[in-house]
Amino acid sequence: MNSSPATYFGILNFLTFGISIIAAVLAIDMYGLMRVGQSGRTWRILVVSSVIFVLLQVLRMAAILLDLEIANELSQVVALIFAIAFAYAFYRQRTIYSHKSEDEDDESEDNGESDQ
Repeated sequence: MNSSPATYFGILNFLTFGISIIAAVLAIDMYGLMRVGQSGRTWRILVVSSVIFVLLQVLRMAAILLDLEIANELSQVVALIFAIAFAYAFYRQRTIYSHKSEDEDDESEDNGESDQ
């Protein structure tokens, strides 16, 4: 079987596209479960990030299948937007948990508990 590396690259992109759609659907489902409070806001960002990732995969498939140079260039911009949104979601989640940890420490001090 004489398959070129481009064929394998196309198959891998197609598989990544399919898995990214599944991940987007799961993220939307999780948002439905956790749409309230600070965590809900973080999941909203993660849903947007997953949709951006699907768009990235569409652009990469277009670049491979249709040999569109503009799709390849746009995929770089979309990849940057995805990375920014993804990092921001994790930053927000970390901020939420660090505030919860501080609140729990304050409560234990108020109740007279100590670490000794």
